[in-house]
Amino acid sequence: MRLDRYPKVYFGPMSKNIVDTLLDMSNKYPIGFIPSRRQVEHDGGYVNNWTSEAFFKYVKSRSKSSLVCRDHGGRLQGQEIDDGDESIGKDSLIGYDIIHVDPWKKFSTITEIAQETSRVIKLCLSINKNVKFEIGTEEAIKYYSHEQLDQFLGLVKQELKEQFESVIYAVVQFGTKIIGTKNVGFFDKNRAKKMIKVVKKYDLMSKEHNGDYLSEKELKDRFSLGLDAINIAPEFGTFETTALIEYFINNLEMEKLDDFFDICYMSNKWKKWIPEINKFQNFEKSKFYDYLICKVSGHYIFSTEQVAKWKTEDLKIDVFLKNKLKKEIVITLQAVY
Repeated sequence: MRLDRYPKVYFGPMSKNIVDTLLDMSNKYPIGFIPSRRQVEHDGGYVNNWTSEAFFKYVKSRSKSSLVCRDHGGRLQGQEIDDGDESIGKDSLIGYDIIHVDPWKKFSTITEIAQETSRVIKLCLSINKNVKFEIGTEEAIKYYSHEQLDQFLGLVKQELKEQFESVIYAVVQFGTKIIGTKNVGFFDKNRAKKMIKVVKKYDLMSKEHNGDYLSEKELKDRFSLGLDAINIAPEFGTFETTALIEYFINNLEMEKLDDFFDICYMSNKWKKWIPEINKFQNFEKSKFYDYLICKVSGHYIFSTEQVAKWKTEDLKIDVFLKNKLKKEIVITLQAVY
């Protein structure tokens, strides 16, 4: 019933090029966007400096069928420490199609998390009765078993009563997570089956986070188990960054490449993905880490003044990047649909 309306894959809007490439494909494939609060926020974000409203209007002006969904909305999920109510309230007012309510960073017990999740959903529905929700969290934030997921969903349903109908997704955990540019951990097939079974018990759809860097077979295997949707975010930001590095090398623009590394390094955004790197030990090793640091953090600085200047001076850069992105994204979409 619900599967006809909602996409099977949701993408992080890591850059304007990625957003534009996906929108160009939205007439053929169902597309969902999942901006985090750091990427797109009511007072601006690092992706194209979009506000929540500006991003929503941009997507809907290009493709009314594409869904705009808040990823990890709520407490402690923004750039600043807050309760998330202002951000999530404005998402509701703007008309975001789905809001992921995720207070799992703040609270420790399933009961507390269920209560806060229910409170936020009620708040959003008081602003916009049509908004839909995703609940639960990814393993990198807080692990839970299928029994704990069952307990959580049961408590939220009990608290929300008829308003539980506005919940459409529950986050399932399969044992994988992202480190650097790899999907690591162990894909637990039995755990996946149990998680999906719990979600279906509540007449919800299952959604896995951290679907990045998976092979076509790995993606297909997940959906063959009954998974309904998956999130992919940093993968294509990393891919676009790699393509930009390739462009600089192909055109012998090594000074720009060096400047690009410096901007990436000084941003400190790479520390989230490769925290074990503290300093470079020698020249040979530093060249390897220069490249790795750029790969994992390049998308954070695409909207900086320097990168924007390079693209203004050389219009061929974005053409090259979009062509590369289209080929790579099509592979993922074809594996899922």
